[in-house]
Amino acid sequence: MENSRELIQLVDAVSKEKGLPKDEILSFLAEGIEVALRKNFPEGSIVQVDIDPKTGQIRAWRLYELVDQIENVEAQMLHSEIEDEFVDDGYVWEEFEPKLTRQQFNITKQVALQKIKNHSREQSIVNMLDRPINIYSGIVKVTKKDTLIVDYQGLDISIYRRNLLPKENFKSGDKIRFTLEENDGHYTGTRISEKFLTELFKEEVSHIEDGEIEIVACARNPGMRSKIIVKSNNPRLEAARMCIGSKGMHVKNIQQEINGEFIDIISYDKDPAQLLIKAIEPVNVNRILIDEEAKTMEIAVDGNNMAQTIGRGGKNIEMISNLLGWNIKVYSEEEWEKNQHDQDIGAVQYFMFSLDCDEGLAQYIVENGYNSIEEIAYLPIHELELDDLDEETINALKANAKDTLADKEKLSKADSIQTLYSLGFNEAEVNLLMENNLFICQDIADLSTYDLQDVIPDIDLTKAKDIIMKARQLTEV
Repeated sequence: MENSRELIQLVDAVSKEKGLPKDEILSFLAEGIEVALRKNFPEGSIVQVDIDPKTGQIRAWRLYELVDQIENVEAQMLHSEIEDEFVDDGYVWEEFEPKLTRQQFNITKQVALQKIKNHSREQSIVNMLDRPINIYSGIVKVTKKDTLIVDYQGLDISIYRRNLLPKENFKSGDKIRFTLEENDGHYTGTRISEKFLTELFKEEVSHIEDGEIEIVACARNPGMRSKIIVKSNNPRLEAARMCIGSKGMHVKNIQQEINGEFIDIISYDKDPAQLLIKAIEPVNVNRILIDEEAKTMEIAVDGNNMAQTIGRGGKNIEMISNLLGWNIKVYSEEEWEKNQHDQDIGAVQYFMFSLDCDEGLAQYIVENGYNSIEEIAYLPIHELELDDLDEETINALKANAKDTLADKEKLSKADSIQTLYSLGFNEAEVNLLMENNLFICQDIADLSTYDLQDVIPDIDLTKAKDIIMKARQLTEV
C-alpha cells in the first residue's frame, strides 16, 4: 500500500514523542483504518485490519458471524452457506485490498491521534493517582457557566462548579487545589469530597502519611462542618491530639484551605455507641437502642437539643450516619417515652392474643423482658424468669404459645396487632385497620393522612400525621 511508509514514519515519530510502545500506536492506527474502511461498506459491516510492524503492510478483512438465523445481513452468514470460505473463531474472513483515499487516510490519522491523546491523558491520570498524597495544584485556564478548566502540568482537568465549596469564585489565572474523583470512567476535580479533606490531613499531618495514624472514616457537609474519625497505630501517639496539632495549627491550616469549614476530630472507639456519643457532641445522648443486624441506632436527646442534633434539613444527623455507617434515628425524650409506652401496649396486646391470657398476666410477661412467644414456647421452665407464676400456669402458657406458632393465620394476626398498637393506635382503631386489610407497618407508611381518616373517620388529624411519620421512620432502609 502506498501509504505504508508514511504510517511507519508516523508510528516512529509518535512513539518517540509520547513515549508509547509502537505496538500500541499500531493498534490505534489499525482502529483508525477500520473506521475509514467501513465507509466503503453498508452500515453494520464488520471490518478487521492488521498492520505489519516492520513493513507497515496493511491487510484487511470483512467479517461475517456464523449463525443459524440471520438478523443482520451485512455482518452475519448462515452455517449452511459455508463452502470454501476461511473460517476462524466463529467468523468468515473475506480479505480485500485496503485502498485508502487521501480523505480516508486523514480520517485514520484523526482517529488514531485522538486515541493516542486519550491514552496519554489516561496515563497522566494514572501517574497523578500514583502519588502518596493526591492533592493537586493547578491554574484556572477557562471559566464557564458550570465548569472550570484547570491546567495541571499541561493536562486539562475539568472541575464542575457544583464540586466547589459554597461561595467560592475562581477566575482565569487563579491557583486552585483539588483532588480527583471518577464519574462514569472520567476523572474530574473536586474540593467538596471526603477524599479532598482526608488528603489535606495526609499532607498536613506526617503521622498519617507514614501510617502511625489512620483515618478510619470521614463525612462532610461541605463549607459547613466535617467530622473525621482517627485511630492511632502507635500506642505512644494520641491520634486526635496529633491531628489537631500544637495550638490547633494543623486544623487551622486545613480550615484555611476549605474556607473555614468546622472540623470535628474524633478518636476511634470499637464500641459503636461510644463512637456515636463522641460524634454527636456537644449534645448529650440520654438513651441508645442498637440493632446490630440492621445497623440502626435509635437515640433520645433532650427536646431543646433536637434541632442541633438533626441539623438544618437533617444534614447533621445524615453526616453522622454516613460517618459511622449506621442508620441513626433521633427522638426527643418525650417521643422516646411515648414510643416505649406504645411498644409496651403493643407487646401486652400481642401476648394477650397469642397466649390467650388476661391483660395482667401479659403485662407481667412484658415487664420481665420477654418479646416473643417463641421464648415462652421453647425455653425450659427453669430458665423462664416468671417466679410469680406456678408451674401449671407456665405450662398452659407454653401450650398456648406452641398452638399459636402452629397456626400461621393466628401468628400473623398476633404480629399485626403488636405492630399496630406499637404505632399508637387504640383497640377500636386496630380493629378498623384489620378490617381494611392494613396489617403491617409498611401499609400505614404508604397512606396519606386523608387515606387514614377514610379508614378511621374519628382519628385526630395530628395523631394520624404522627403515626404515619413514625411508620415511615420505622420502614426507612
